[in-house]
Amino acid sequence: MKKRVGILTFHDGINHGAFFQAYYLQNFLHSAGYDATIVNYKNRTHRLAELKSFFLTKRPMRLLRNIVKFRNFRRDHQLFKLDGPLKTRVDAIRQQDFDAYVIGSDIVWNYTFDWLGNDPIYYGHGLERPRISYAASCGPIDGGQIPEYVRTGFRNFSHISVRDRYAAELVDRCHDQPAVRVVDPTLLVNDIMPARASSTALSQPYLLVYATMLTAAEIAETRRFASEQGLKTVCVGYQHDWCDIDRTTVGPVQWLNWFEQASFIVTSTFHGTIFAIKFRKPFICSMNPAILNKVGSLVSDLGLEDRLSRDDFDRRKMLEAIDYDAVFARLEVQSSASRDFLKQSLAKLFE
Repeated sequence: MKKRVGILTFHDGINHGAFFQAYYLQNFLHSAGYDATIVNYKNRTHRLAELKSFFLTKRPMRLLRNIVKFRNFRRDHQLFKLDGPLKTRVDAIRQQDFDAYVIGSDIVWNYTFDWLGNDPIYYGHGLERPRISYAASCGPIDGGQIPEYVRTGFRNFSHISVRDRYAAELVDRCHDQPAVRVVDPTLLVNDIMPARASSTALSQPYLLVYATMLTAAEIAETRRFASEQGLKTVCVGYQHDWCDIDRTTVGPVQWLNWFEQASFIVTSTFHGTIFAIKFRKPFICSMNPAILNKVGSLVSDLGLEDRLSRDDFDRRKMLEAIDYDAVFARLEVQSSASRDFLKQSLAKLFE
């Protein structure tokens, strides 16, 4: 009988990257022979804060867009195997349904974002089964005193892995067991498309914009570059009024389709960078404090530091080809080691 593994992560937010890190982790565990199920849990504070930020707006058009986007995500969430309806209390989790837990990826260890609910469960507190972490991250932590539930929480794990060096430093400050660096779950496997989405129905080449924020200089350079290259500008996920085409309401599967067919990608996000790489696309990433901890480690590991911008895009880098054979040679070494960590650490739990 297959061992039952529960995945605790931020799986159901209206965020494309969060969707796919959960999707690929679950599917990798299935391929490794486990009955992997996502624990459909989000604490009340986190859930209410997310819903308020999404639906409490006085702008009717923004509300309409958000409703459409919410529905598109809910449709694609059916690709997950969940353990029932959403739960907002730890005591509602049926722990006898699982033999072990995998906690992560995403910024599940960020204790400075109050809207995440400062939830001890992501540090293993309150769980009755063995647990490991996979590619957990803390994101942009401001420093200061580390809460006691964070310090003691790492003792609850039999094996600890993190996504970046900043999360590794957090573990080092709290625990004598060093953390293992692994890749984001989206990089565990080469498969990209969970299901074939319909065509983008755009007959001409386009530059894709998946960015929460861009500087005025970056916007001007993006528009100039697109015009010179004969590319339409298309925004997905986040609205940019200066783009030619708006597809901000697309769900995760359709979002991947836009990445797949893009001629160039401009992003300011961690997973925007990852999927530009996975699809072997020319890209440039706008650096900002919110993604520094995550993207900095990723591009450094893959030798792509020159794809980062800190105010204005470098035209020479936008035109320069990326040696993706070299990038994927590095990536395969890291992905292989990460797959081994995940399989071996779970196997040891069940010895």
